[in-house]
Amino acid sequence: MGYQLASIVAGGLAPLIATALLAAFGTSLPVALYLTAMCAVTLLAVAVARETRGRDLGESAPEPAAR
Repeated sequence: MGYQLASIVAGGLAPLIATALLAAFGTSLPVALYLTAMCAVTLLAVAVARETRGRDLGESAPEPAAR
């Protein structure tokens, strides 16, 4: 669910941010720097994400709270 919401928010706002940067600076360099920064954030997220291949994903689910 988080992946889908993030793609809507980030993907929906990216053209607006790029247009605002282009209008404010009159050159595409800030847009390129913005895209580079977003790529760096993506690479960082991939680097810190844990591999789940071959693991039972049910094991990582939190236990229900005892009443």
